[in-house]
Amino acid sequence: MIGVLTADGNGNISGVETLSVNGVITSGVSLTGTYTMNADCTGSIVTTAPDGAVTDHDFVLDDTKKEIRIIVTKSGAVVVCTGRKQ
Repeated sequence: MIGVLTADGNGNISGVETLSVNGVITSGVSLTGTYTMNADCTGSIVTTAPDGAVTDHDFVLDDTKKEIRIIVTKSGAVVVCTGRKQ
């Protein structure tokens, strides 16, 4: 997965990504969602794809808040992402 994710500072996110699932590439996949962040810079994200698929994630920000690490917490899914503030 590669793409752009935007957090509005009020618990809402949106983005566009390119996915590879079992070798099938899909570009321009939009998503919306919500997030919560804890005082220790960990948190959770719930995204909804255009087809209605909902995915849960956990994340952690680094100590400079310029990098995020995300893991999908859906059983059977193996997705780990690293993001950098632009």
